[in-house]
Amino acid sequence: MEAFYTIRPKPSLLAAVGPIDPNRLFDVVVVGAGPAGLAAAVYGGSEGLSVLALDCRAFGGQAGASARIENYLGFPTGISGMALAVDGLDSFEGSSVHYWASPLEAKLCAGQEVALVGGGNSAGQAAVYLAGQVVKVWLLVRGPSLASGMSQYLVDRLEGLSNVEVLTRTTVTGLEGNGGILDAIRWRSGISGDEVRRKIRHLFLFIGAEPNTDWLAGSGIALDRKKFVLTGSDIDEDRGLLETSRKGIFAIGDVRSGSVKRVAAAVGEGAQVVTMLHANLRGLPSDLTPSASAGVAQI
Repeated sequence: MEAFYTIRPKPSLLAAVGPIDPNRLFDVVVVGAGPAGLAAAVYGGSEGLSVLALDCRAFGGQAGASARIENYLGFPTGISGMALAVDGLDSFEGSSVHYWASPLEAKLCAGQEVALVGGGNSAGQAAVYLAGQVVKVWLLVRGPSLASGMSQYLVDRLEGLSNVEVLTRTTVTGLEGNGGILDAIRWRSGISGDEVRRKIRHLFLFIGAEPNTDWLAGSGIALDRKKFVLTGSDIDEDRGLLETSRKGIFAIGDVRSGSVKRVAAAVGEGAQVVTMLHANLRGLPSDLTPSASAGVAQI
């Protein structure tokens, strides 16, 4: 079930709606209600555009699923947010294998040892949060150190936590369990070559996200080799900064190739794209007046 939201000239008027009226035309359609998509929708609505925002779940995107975002301006103490291939991984999903660390997951593994795979900021934020809920966090990092992929403030925070142990050059080699419940995890150190087996019932994976762009197949929108949306000069010299390979369609936020994957940057792009949407609408034929769908922003 898709979630639909309409944003009218006053940005405070945002409402979830049911089926879309096939006879109604919108100035802008925003696909994805993460930080970038919401910014585009709200700023567009505040400037008089008729906006339809679409999302398969709810407001917030990946940022909304983060347990704590600690580097967003205005929230100095943090703010709560609303391709590992080992055999049998899918059988443990939903019960023992998790892709985010919210209060729900923290409650499931309270008082236990957990393993967390990843070396980026999302992994660091999750490890810090879980450390306050569990007995011990084993942070398994494939690279030689945390410094190459994680902000220094998170590295410093992890070093100060006695119940977080960071294992570098380490990869998961096996999962053991029955009935969808994980009993033990095996991992191997690239330094010693030794395999370790520990009785752990919860595994958290923060190993990077794949862009949700499969639905663009056949649309003519160009993607890079990792399936992120190409924009601007990555397509040609005359292309607008956030414009895709199709005129009038723009990509903003994490889905855009070359984006910095930060909430503040995503919100900035969401605000910035509104100016481009206005310019695009002004360039339409005279018979396509406002309330004619002409721009698409996507996150």
